[in-house]
Amino acid sequence: FDLLGHCDLIKKRNTDHKYFNPQEPWYQRLTSHLLKTAKKQKVRLEVNTGGIARGAINETYPSMEMIRECAELGLSLTLSSDAHQSTHLDFYFAQATDLLIQAGYRTLDTLRHGIWQAAPIK
Repeated sequence: FDLLGHCDLIKKRNTDHKYFNPQEPWYQRLTSHLLKTAKKQKVRLEVNTGGIARGAINETYPSMEMIRECAELGLSLTLSSDAHQSTHLDFYFAQATDLLIQAGYRTLDTLRHGIWQAAPIK
């Protein structure tokens, strides 16, 4: 596959760190390994705003911390709303692109005519 989505979906059911603290070393090691493997396999990650649109969580999948590591690794990203209704098609996109720029991104991958292409963040 060439796109990894919902890479930290596990946090959706972990409100208030009920089951684990994402700052714990074991979790950090696993997420770092995941991102390094994605880089090695040339897999881009989806930045997904759907959980925010549906009120399930208050941040994107993946988290900002993971997005920063993606930038350090040079991983390609794409932006998606995972919309379940038309009003959510571009939900939180302006804020998400601001976060991506803060992390160091200047382009996002887009699928055009079946080919992934880097496009400038607007």
